[in-house]
Amino acid sequence: MSVGVEHHPNRHREPARRLERPDAFGLLARFLHAATVVVRNAIVGVVWHDGVMVASAIAFSMIFALFPFMIFLVALGALVGGPQLGDYVSREALGAFPEHMVRTIQPELQRIFATPNKTSLLSFGLAVTLISITGCVEAVRDGLNRAYRCAEDRGPIRRYGSDLLFVFIGMFFVLAMASLGIVVPVWLRYLEASVLDVHFELGLLRIAREALIVIIMGVTLALVHLVLPARKRRVKSVATGALVTLVGWWICGRLFGMYLSQIANYSATYAGLGGTVALMFFLYIQALIFIFGAELNRSISEFHGRRDLCRKQS
Repeated sequence: MSVGVEHHPNRHREPARRLERPDAFGLLARFLHAATVVVRNAIVGVVWHDGVMVASAIAFSMIFALFPFMIFLVALGALVGGPQLGDYVSREALGAFPEHMVRTIQPELQRIFATPNKTSLLSFGLAVTLISITGCVEAVRDGLNRAYRCAEDRGPIRRYGSDLLFVFIGMFFVLAMASLGIVVPVWLRYLEASVLDVHFELGLLRIAREALIVIIMGVTLALVHLVLPARKRRVKSVATGALVTLVGWWICGRLFGMYLSQIANYSATYAGLGGTVALMFFLYIQALIFIFGAELNRSISEFHGRRDLCRKQS
């Protein structure tokens, strides 16, 4: 009588496979692949959506609007807070440009500001600013619509109304930051005179002021991406492009300043127009970085399968 062999159901069962988690190298490889695809798509979008041409239009519009805007802003600051606030506004507004170009622009502005009739400067600056700056905002709007592949669905009255709103909001923020630039140093000198050992706190206050400027610029950029183009307003979908634009502007400002001071010689080619041409080229590069930021937002959304950013597709 043969004895049957007892079979245990679990004896020959294959061990359960572990869920393999990707290692750090695999995660890095995936991230680099995704970043390469997104950046390549954004660069191709800049070319195919006429970003180079739109950046030229934005740079020209900014040159056209810069001096009237500065005249109005400084005249308004001098009217509201006296000559000290007006001078500080001009220095703060020019702080975003490389030092070589500031030395070219500032004497021309001071020559204009030397006129004793501030009211005429205020009225002239406002009139010309409203005409020129709306063209600049419209150029930015067109570049964003092209980058996001959106078709404009708003009428001219609504568009130009939002343009003017952006202008006045920008003026308010510049004047507010300039006022802080005057009030805070006075307060710091009072603290230094009345309180001992406050150097550490004073350093933190100065760092906080610079951080506040960066935050305001970032929020303004995000609002531009959300409000100007004919797209759906999703803050998450514009954060990356706004951050990349801020970093790119900062790097470009430093590198372009070094380029002007050590390599470039625009005066030899453009004679008396060298400073203006250098300023236009700088604004052109900054506008190109801005357009790239918008294309990057679109490319990231498409990479994740979201193609419904626009209210009306172009």
